[in-house]
Amino acid sequence: TMIGWDEISASNFSKEAIIQSWRNKNSLFNAIHQGYHGILSHGFYLDHMASADYHYSNDLTTDNLLDKIKQQRFLGGEACLWTEYIDANMVHSRTWPRTAAIAERLWSTNSDEIECMYDRLTFMDKTFFHPKDEKYIRDLSRLTSNVNALKLLADLCEPLGLQGRDHTRNYTSRTPLNRFVDILKPESEQTRQLIKTRNVSQLYLTFASWKMNHLYIQCNDSDVLQLSENLARLSEMGLRLLKLLSQNEQRQIVSSRWYYYQIYILDTLEYQVPEIRLAGVRVLRDLLEQFDPCSFDLINLSLIVCFPIIVILAQRVSFIRRHILLPCFNFFYYCCGRF
Repeated sequence: TMIGWDEISASNFSKEAIIQSWRNKNSLFNAIHQGYHGILSHGFYLDHMASADYHYSNDLTTDNLLDKIKQQRFLGGEACLWTEYIDANMVHSRTWPRTAAIAERLWSTNSDEIECMYDRLTFMDKTFFHPKDEKYIRDLSRLTSNVNALKLLADLCEPLGLQGRDHTRNYTSRTPLNRFVDILKPESEQTRQLIKTRNVSQLYLTFASWKMNHLYIQCNDSDVLQLSENLARLSEMGLRLLKLLSQNEQRQIVSSRWYYYQIYILDTLEYQVPEIRLAGVRVLRDLLEQFDPCSFDLINLSLIVCFPIIVILAQRVSFIRRHILLPCFNFFYYCCGRF
């Protein structure tokens, strides 16, 4: 049976063909309404480097959109892995463990809690897909003599997907895919675990280790050095946030200028290095959410108090200009004209 992308459903093609929907779910439902059978691949593209959470949350409910007869034409879904930026050395890490989450989503009528899904996925990854991370560590060791320091950094980074790499370099089929970005795991498990923890002492030690790790990075790759420096900046920011949080058990109210400046810094550090996302930024964002920005900080309050004074001064200046300065200029002009 021939399978074609969802564009062929607009060309009055034979209804014996199966439509594979890659653009969105609406194209799938439109094809089914036209009498085609359909497969969904939208939301299951592994080469986009989306999280297992994103794939697992892809809603496949059709009860409110299709009747029982048309629901039978919905055949299922497919996980897709295009290889513009993937070679044989990387394909295993790019396929697993996220495909296991997609498989469960397609095979099960109900979805589980995200945290429960991740617990099972992590167990499967350590047991079946990447036990002891042997290949991961071996690939990192090609870039450095201190693999432990580089691994700490790599565990907090994620590669960008198709859209994040197609304009950064002039890739061809002969471009070697052996850089730091090509070794990284699609999703940072370390970041997810740190976001879950509420142990302040553990976070203190973690942020301190980030800062110290920069001293032990031994790599000539400029991207690695920049990421390491950014991670050290994150550690300093994280230590400051923890110190502020420890001063009061209640939610901290902070200046809106300070709050949004922190967000600006995090956004900058997260994507400063091309093709790589500094996933550890999400840990700091989670901490920052425990603060409440106040729009009426001291600067805004001073402006509100001083505004009437500014208005009065402006009015006085206008009075002086109209009733004193202009007559003086006219007098001097008249005097100069006489001579």
